[in-house]
Amino acid sequence: MNTKTNLFNVGKRMLDKRANNPFYLICYVTNKCNLTCEHCFYSAELNNSQKDELTLEEYEKISKNMGKVLFMSLTGGEPFLRRDVAQIAELFCKNNGVRKLAIPTNGTFTKQVVEGVRYILENCKNTSLDINISIDGIGKDHNDIRGQKDSFERATNTYKALAELKKEFNKLGISILATVTSQNQDKMEEIQAYVKKEFPQAVFSVNLIRGTPKNPQISNVDIKKYENIASRIINGYQSDKFNKNAPLAKISASKNALRADIISKTYKNNKFISQCYAAQLSGVMYENGDVFPCELLDEDKKIGNIRDFDYNFKKLWNSEKATEVIKYIKDTKCFCTHECFWSTNILFNLKHYPKLLLESSKL
Repeated sequence: MNTKTNLFNVGKRMLDKRANNPFYLICYVTNKCNLTCEHCFYSAELNNSQKDELTLEEYEKISKNMGKVLFMSLTGGEPFLRRDVAQIAELFCKNNGVRKLAIPTNGTFTKQVVEGVRYILENCKNTSLDINISIDGIGKDHNDIRGQKDSFERATNTYKALAELKKEFNKLGISILATVTSQNQDKMEEIQAYVKKEFPQAVFSVNLIRGTPKNPQISNVDIKKYENIASRIINGYQSDKFNKNAPLAKISASKNALRADIISKTYKNNKFISQCYAAQLSGVMYENGDVFPCELLDEDKKIGNIRDFDYNFKKLWNSEKATEVIKYIKDTKCFCTHECFWSTNILFNLKHYPKLLLESSKL
């Protein structure tokens, strides 16, 4: 899919934000995880055997009834603990036209990651794949946060293996993602410098801690320190990794700059800034088939379970409950600091375009 087609699809969804399915879907493929991360907002649900995970056959039914989804994230838990995660990715790429696929990983299962990534890239020729490796500190700091003594070494080994794979596949991107908490906020510049030196094929990015983490005490972030690292990353767009001649590269970088500013203001002021399009452009499907507008709203905002809709995602997405949830989000001016949802909210809201163009002119 070329740049003109991408812009056309964005334009259509600008006019019809809800359509029949999300533009961007976060899909949990498992709740199994081998780590006990301090900042994890999904910790209460991890390794819950009571949740009946969707099978590959069920994902195939969902995929065939879904329509186009251009952007998708396969997450967990640790996604690569699910042995058929690559086959799940293949279904959505081939049946639903996914053009940008992201898979976050703690990087502790190098063999599974490399095998899965290779399979996806060999079988999904039209899809760009971004593997987000979580690094929240250097050495022991990372191990302490993640609850496993060799997790940093294993994540490093996974990066090295992916860097080799990247030589074969130009559609593979590698990101190092750090979650900013009160636990590591004073070492963010050190982490960024380390990543630049030791992980040269990766792009460094940060998320601000959100939701209800395993350790609530680390939620109290000094927002100025988040702003500082976000600013350093934005300034880094002038580096070699940022190809200003690539299609839409400036817009993407400008979006990230504006997103960091909005997240900072939202955190500081704890109030609504602009419309959220969760349940219209963005959505979440959990490993048991529950579909929510986002990862932060309570159980009463669940749109439904895909099994109860005979695996027909379009029917669920356009249900009466979905309409009710959209109204709630709009009427209450629901807001948060979730980076993934803010990316969509910015790109599909014309009020942000003057600032996007202004930021773009600086690059």
